[in-house]
Amino acid sequence: MFELLSKAAEVTLVTIEGLTEEYKRTLADAREAGQHGVVVQALDSLAKLRGLWVEKSVSLNTYANLTDDELEAELRRLRSRASEIEQPGSYRQRPETRKEARRRR
Repeated sequence: MFELLSKAAEVTLVTIEGLTEEYKRTLADAREAGQHGVVVQALDSLAKLRGLWVEKSVSLNTYANLTDDELEAELRRLRSRASEIEQPGSYRQRPETRKEARRRR
C-alpha cells in the first residue's frame, strides 16, 4: 500500500520545472494559434513562478517602518498639534451663509 501511495505522489507531484514546461507548451501553442492574450498571460505567470515578477504590496500603515525614537517624535508632533486645535480661539469659525444671515435678521 505504501509503495502505491509513494508512486502516486511521485506522479502527481507539482514542481516548478513541470509547471515551466507546461507554460512553455502553452506559449508555443498560443503563438501558433495567434492568441496573443494567452501568450502575455502565460509569460506573466511564468515570470511570477520563476520569481522574476513580484506583486507590489502597499502598506497603509505609515508608521510600520519607523523606529521607536521616530514614533515618539511623531507622537509629540501630533500631541502638540492637537493641543493647538483644542485651545479656544485657535480655530476659525466657519463664515455665516446668506441663508443664516437672513434668518438672524
